[in-house]
Amino acid sequence: MKLLVIGNSHAACLIEAWRAVRAEGLGVEMDFFVRGGGALREFGFDGRRVFTPNPEFRAFLQRLGQKDEFLLSDYDAIVVIGHELSAFRLVRILNRHHVLGWPYRNRRDLPTITEACLTDALADSLDEINASAILRRIGPVTAGQKLIVVPQPYPSEIILDHPAKAVGFVRLCRARIGNRCQTLFEVAMQRHVARLGADLLLQPAGTVVHGLLTARAYTAGSARLADLDQRQPVDDILHANALYGGLILAQILETFG
Repeated sequence: MKLLVIGNSHAACLIEAWRAVRAEGLGVEMDFFVRGGGALREFGFDGRRVFTPNPEFRAFLQRLGQKDEFLLSDYDAIVVIGHELSAFRLVRILNRHHVLGWPYRNRRDLPTITEACLTDALADSLDEINASAILRRIGPVTAGQKLIVVPQPYPSEIILDHPAKAVGFVRLCRARIGNRCQTLFEVAMQRHVARLGADLLLQPAGTVVHGLLTARAYTAGSARLADLDQRQPVDDILHANALYGGLILAQILETFG
């Protein structure tokens, strides 16, 4: 079985997990077409393959031990990880609006919207992300192949100790509506990804705390994609570590039984 991972910096945890087990005779090959940041402009798609015309991107892939172009038909499944599929999309809307009937105070006299309006606004926002653009480009040429989508993890719970970071998440968690936000977001993601012909792997339940955050055990010591021998800063709230990557790898393999 061959898998191709198309991702951004959130692929680092999966690369670390894969490197730890690839010699165990799983009968799986995994290649990575990954680049940190919102680098979709550096991705090339010609209907049959993904590649990069960018010399720096090519050099980076070579340092990872990867090719700089991949024929999509060579793979049993394509995994898209990160690329803006993130609960930040929901929280940005909630930073500017209060949801009618939700059990938390409208502390800043924000404009009020219904939950149905929130769901529609979130669907529109998800339609604009890089992950959606990638699926639209590769979907028509991957008939018979599995498309798997892995969202960016929720921010680390360390934000509760640093309330200046991701203040919207802190506000929602302290209002005790994180679980409600999580349910709405995950349902919206599943609907959106299904419309694009892919399967969504939800964040492993045991890694989620306060409904909308990732337990620090799964974020501490996360690797930098730019140099997997280096760790993210100790106050990084965005990236998951190899322990988390192992859970994601298991989820991916479980989709094949």
